[in-house]
Amino acid sequence: MMRRFRHSRGFATLVALALLGMVAAVTALLITNLRFAVMRTSLMPQDAQLRQLLLAGARDVAARARQWGAQPPRDSWSIQLPSDLADQHAGVTIHPSEAGADAVIVQVEARFDSRRAGESVRLNRGGARWKITGASLD
Repeated sequence: MMRRFRHSRGFATLVALALLGMVAAVTALLITNLRFAVMRTSLMPQDAQLRQLLLAGARDVAARARQWGAQPPRDSWSIQLPSDLADQHAGVTIHPSEAGADAVIVQVEARFDSRRAGESVRLNRGGARWKITGASLD
């Protein structure tokens, strides 16, 4: 009868070790997922600010395009930002590229802290006016 009890104790030890291994694996997965969620959450304010800067760049392009003649400018320009953004190393630079007779693609580059984002804004000329006809994130 003792023998039977020992087999049972050995089996229980093996089951306990297997369960302990599974709990350790699940705990490691949960910690990894939590770390990625914290990282993603900490970057959300910077991503939102970059999107706002890209919108400001597109709006500036639209405002300047009203004053363009037959040809858009070839020189790049920057947008003047409030000092609190400039203190956080923020900036928006606009680079005209690929100009055709009635179409131009303008690259808008936004910087905030150590992160960057960009978009391409397409403008077409209809009569004497330039209008934004599309935009895509780079």
